[in-house]
Amino acid sequence: MKITIDPRIELLMSIELQNDLTNPGFAGLTKVETTYKKQFIDYFSSYKNSESTKHYLKICNGSCSMDFSAATIFHLSNPPDLKVVRPFDRYGRQYQSFIKILRDFAVETDFMAFFVKYKGMFQKVTESARKELKSKDIVLPIESYYGMGLNSYNIILSPLFREGGNGFRINSIKNWYDGYAIVGPTKVKNGLPYFDSRLVGTLWHEFGHHFVEPITEQHTAALRRKFSKVKLSLWGYPIWQNVINEYIIRAISNRIEFRVKGEENTVLKWIREEEKGGFVHMRELYDYLKIYEDNRDIYPTLIEFYPEIIKELERLLLNK
Repeated sequence: MKITIDPRIELLMSIELQNDLTNPGFAGLTKVETTYKKQFIDYFSSYKNSESTKHYLKICNGSCSMDFSAATIFHLSNPPDLKVVRPFDRYGRQYQSFIKILRDFAVETDFMAFFVKYKGMFQKVTESARKELKSKDIVLPIESYYGMGLNSYNIILSPLFREGGNGFRINSIKNWYDGYAIVGPTKVKNGLPYFDSRLVGTLWHEFGHHFVEPITEQHTAALRRKFSKVKLSLWGYPIWQNVINEYIIRAISNRIEFRVKGEENTVLKWIREEEKGGFVHMRELYDYLKIYEDNRDIYPTLIEFYPEIIKELERLLLNK
């Protein structure tokens, strides 16, 4: 498991800040206040009228999600060159335009000079996170529960990223995937952004996306017939596929939390919060997963049990 601060993600945050200046809250910057955050905003906000910023705002118009941006940039080398070093499954005009804007912005702002200036701070932040997570079992509980694994697990610390995280995977070799989880700081300590062990639950969730979403994609046609006409927009997930994925990933992450730590009262507290946020059937799905756990000889991986989960969600969400 690799833990780093990556210049490509910090570059993304710097250009998404430009969108935040015209669409407040879009960039999802951390609420953890640090000197680095202030200096970052002061430096890059001065480029809000640059040509590359204008082009970025034109093609994105507040709609370039972190899912798209991060998954794109990890096919590239470090800035400012940002050469394609990992082939895209699809490489259309939108990708080409976005990458050109990133290159132009990196050059125009002299981004790497800014990034290197904070190299010492990044090393301190990364080392403290490694110490916090060193004794935590992150990968084994995930692979044991899903019955599957990834080629690699990469934790990307972003001192500027919002609370929570973002997960995506990239094809590596022979259908093996490299998994990525971008996470923001949990607090400030000694004036620096700090990533503590509370991230473990976030990581279980973000890496969970790598297993659940591909299965959902395989069932898209059948799921569309069941759920596409039903209003399932909640907690910032306007697309029905995202709601289905989030229900499953959150329920599984809660099961992993309980199985690893054994503190069900804490887990149930989180479930109640999720129910208040719109996932009103989270407790039922959480309990339903016990069938999977008790019958792993029949369901060695989540792939085999996925149709049963969908039947349960159909019953819960569609009253069938």
